[in-house]
Amino acid sequence: MLEIKDLTVNYPAENGTVKALDRLSLFLSSKESLGIIGESGSGKTTLGKAIMGICEGSVEGIINFKGQNLLFLSGEEMRDLRWNEISMVRQNTGTVLNPAYTVEQQIIEPILEHTDALPEAARKKASLLIEKVGLPAEKLKAFPNELSGGEKQRVMIAMALSNDPSLVILDEPTASLDAVTRRQIIDLFFIIKKECSLIVISHDVNTVMGLDKLAILYSSRLMEYGATDLILKSPRHPYSRALLKSHPFMHSTKDLQGIRGQVLYSFEKSTGCRFSSRCIQKTEICDREMPELKEWGDRMLACHKGGVHSLLKVSGLNTNYTSRHGGKTFHVLKDVSFEMNTGDIVSLVGQTGCGKSTLARCLSRIFKYNSGEVVFDGVKINEIRPIDYHRKVQLIFQDPLEATSPRLNVLRIVKEPLDLQGVLDEAGKVEKVKKTLEEVSLPSSEIFLKKYPHQLSGGELQRVTIARALVNDPFLLIADEPTSFLDVSIQAKILKLLMELQNQRGLTLLFITHDIALARKVSDRILVMKEGRIIEEGSGANLIAYPRHPYTKNLIKKSFSRLGLLEKNNIKNVEGGDEFERVTERGDEFEREDEFEREDEFEREDEFEREDEFEREDEYRNSEIPCITTSVKNHDPMKDSIPVSCQIPANPNTQRLDDLGAVEFDSRKSWGKKDVNKWKSILNCWISKIKRLT
Repeated sequence: MLEIKDLTVNYPAENGTVKALDRLSLFLSSKESLGIIGESGSGKTTLGKAIMGICEGSVEGIINFKGQNLLFLSGEEMRDLRWNEISMVRQNTGTVLNPAYTVEQQIIEPILEHTDALPEAARKKASLLIEKVGLPAEKLKAFPNELSGGEKQRVMIAMALSNDPSLVILDEPTASLDAVTRRQIIDLFFIIKKECSLIVISHDVNTVMGLDKLAILYSSRLMEYGATDLILKSPRHPYSRALLKSHPFMHSTKDLQGIRGQVLYSFEKSTGCRFSSRCIQKTEICDREMPELKEWGDRMLACHKGGVHSLLKVSGLNTNYTSRHGGKTFHVLKDVSFEMNTGDIVSLVGQTGCGKSTLARCLSRIFKYNSGEVVFDGVKINEIRPIDYHRKVQLIFQDPLEATSPRLNVLRIVKEPLDLQGVLDEAGKVEKVKKTLEEVSLPSSEIFLKKYPHQLSGGELQRVTIARALVNDPFLLIADEPTSFLDVSIQAKILKLLMELQNQRGLTLLFITHDIALARKVSDRILVMKEGRIIEEGSGANLIAYPRHPYTKNLIKKSFSRLGLLEKNNIKNVEGGDEFERVTERGDEFEREDEFEREDEFEREDEFEREDEFEREDEYRNSEIPCITTSVKNHDPMKDSIPVSCQIPANPNTQRLDDLGAVEFDSRKSWGKKDVNKWKSILNCWISKIKRLT
């Protein structure tokens, strides 16, 4: 129904012209929906205006709508198309609606102006439209200043649907709306989709979810185009992936990262790929030639490399050790396979001794592996000269004291890789060392350069080892437990530093840790290793929320802090009612209990599924619980709970507490854990009520 070919829009500027759209091409079928996303200034709104014929700039190319090129139509012919065949909901609804007219008058205006309908019929249709967009009929008599932002947006959508157009364009329909109202507006999209084609322009990824197709614009160019589900699940263009990483999602636990660098517009960068200055995998051709949009598998891409490419691929890696005493062979790595794309942050987690550090040393070519294959940037690492490989791949060791020589000062420690590579003169090496030290937030003064490892704190020494790993500008950084010897405050700083360096330099990072909580905060993907094997992998959020292997579930369970339970007990219901909320002992603050009890997803025998399997039932069956009496005398209201074994004598001032009742029971018998939890819950309920009354 709509076909756009080589659409170019130029706006006049002081120094010539600015390209708002540059040879954009896309296709939209009848009753198909298309989402268009991108940063501000990418040309999204200009595209909508060009289709509507209201663009202020010069427009070139082809916009075929139902077989006719809209760019060849006269003003009168375009006026006949608008509202009848194509309608658009502009952004900033507060300035679009006329404050002097009621909602009803504004909805019936396009009906009366563009059709032969009578006023009575137009008012009747307005009533149907206002109901269709989810507003009560009394809103027809309201003025724009009497409506909320979401209600104004609904009125604009009703106006756009007034003449039953074949194509509706919505420009930022959910901007500045709260989450509930935004969801209600998005639900209207599915009503519109049943009746006509739909184009949704937005900077919010959540707004375009559920649409059929997705186009991603950057600096007037179309970067990626294809099925929405495919692109959002697995973005292929470096810009698409960076844009999605910058977007907050409820299911994501990783800290947000912006896109490095600044946008270069057409007048600032006339040759090469517009995204090359911010791309983490650019080559010489990227700065020289503009990539054309062409088909790459299941989507269209504008990238010389065909999108994000694989940097490291490990297949069937096996490593054995032979004991010096007795000649016994130990299989340390067993058929390890995984893949990392350029710019990925992948965490490898597992217990001490499972083979994590051995894998790091094999990948950095410190150890030799017995069998398998490691491919780096399309070449087997055995075919790459060690000196060239170590320029591209660097390892941050676990213990900075063991990784640095006590005889070398900071300058010589960081300069050592440059000495081995021999690519700079001495002055250039010192300058590079100073620059790298500043990158890792260390001083570059002569005093600091002359310090030795024993004169530095643990955090400073770890930053020195990070600087040494970065001084050769590697592509892949392997961090082997880089924070395990540091206190939590320094650990947080080092992790933040690594994330900033990864984003600024476009590094690919393999982060090795035994702490799955850390992995969850920094990783795009998590690999779980047990006894030398990768037993499970997935995105950080999904693997934590839906672990499948029993070992992974147990690893997650053991990582939960009791602090999460204490914080959850402090949540209050501000609307009144019972403040007590039962807290599960596993401490999972973001998953409901039933998510680990689904028979089709989890094994029934796993101790992580059921609350009562955190502690063995027989530990309670043999315990004797004394007689319990509940009342309020001598009770400290500041206490959050009462141990099950305590006794509280009666209080004479209980006239306002009759509703609490009094319970006395003899429990000199063996109790199971469910019984204990039941009475713990009852006691905690009473304590909450006592606090409010006292």
